[in-house]
Amino acid sequence: MKIEPKFFESGAVTAISGEFGPMGELAVIKLLCAIRDSGYYLEWSVQRKMMMLRMLPGVL
Repeated sequence: MKIEPKFFESGAVTAISGEFGPMGELAVIKLLCAIRDSGYYLEWSVQRKMMMLRMLPGVL
């Protein structure tokens, strides 16, 4: 996975950052890492959602 130097200036990340701030950017990074670790495919489930929420302090 190659991250471009202007990753945080891309349209999708800028939109998420505008709505959710730094916590949104952190969520994007953690989600991309989880997808990469699972082999570029991640099944979204209630359990996966709860695991992601635990990794993002202050979301709940």
